[in-house]
Amino acid sequence: MPRHLISDLWHILPLSLRGKLWQVVETAYQRGNRVIDALFDLGYGIETSLVAKYKPGDWIGGKFRDSKANIPTPVVWLVRLRTFLCPTHEDVFMDVGCGTGRAVFVFARSYARRSRGIELHDVAYDYCIRNARSFRFDKSKIEFINEDACSVEIRDETIILIANPFGINTLRSVMQNIEHSLKSNPRTLRLCYYNPREHRQYIESVPWLRALHELKGFKNTIVIYEAMGFGKSG
Repeated sequence: MPRHLISDLWHILPLSLRGKLWQVVETAYQRGNRVIDALFDLGYGIETSLVAKYKPGDWIGGKFRDSKANIPTPVVWLVRLRTFLCPTHEDVFMDVGCGTGRAVFVFARSYARRSRGIELHDVAYDYCIRNARSFRFDKSKIEFINEDACSVEIRDETIILIANPFGINTLRSVMQNIEHSLKSNPRTLRLCYYNPREHRQYIESVPWLRALHELKGFKNTIVIYEAMGFGKSG
């Protein structure tokens, strides 16, 4: 059915009916993702579905104490991102605020040379370590760092994923660390921002980044940026 016809039919429906239909579609979407995520965990021999939302009074450390939540990115979106980026043996992937490590394990199944995750929260980090031990594929690529994102040294990473794991102050520090790393070690780098709701305006104000592509879908978006002026990407 043509998209414009679907749109026309949708808009002639009563608002109350549209609301109910939207809830049905959204529920089906979320349940479908949970099934796929569970099958992914089963196939990889890991457990990555921990959800934790942090309140302002929760103590999990960090320079700015602005950690937001651990809400795993759906596997279908991570696989879609991996397919688009097509990592090679020259690539090193990093998930900043990796939760229980789902994205790290997805990219460990690519040609990327290394797949790293940074996670400050001790409970989520413990999941990462257990998952790394039980992972059914090449464990040698995987590395997890239990540290504040502000203080982690960005080394040779060429693909960095951020999914709103913390507030703007930590994000600014991370971006400064990335810039310093690129000046010290010029290279191509792609920054991937999943669901860019809170800090997209800030990211797009960073002078050395430019938007490269946007992966869109139902309720979710990943914006991919490229670093400019540092080696190959300049």
